[in-house]
Amino acid sequence: MELDGNNQGMECLRLLNEIIADFDELLDDERFKAIDKIKTVGSTYMAAIGLMPEYRIVDDNPASAVEYMSILAEMVFAFKDKLA
Repeated sequence: MELDGNNQGMECLRLLNEIIADFDELLDDERFKAIDKIKTVGSTYMAAIGLMPEYRIVDDNPASAVEYMSILAEMVFAFKDKLA
């Protein structure tokens, strides 16, 4: 019984690793070049946008923030498609 539980745990870790690798691969897409992966902790995937100087959100330009929020939304849907 304990061996079965361990095998299931290993399978969960393998699947989680595969999902994270798929998400990392999406970040290589040109559409998402402004997004930085910060880290993964357990099953949490942390990313941010606008950190790199060339992709900073311009304070006095609301369109800049809207553009980056649109990119993040597109990334979320791309993540969802990867999981399907």
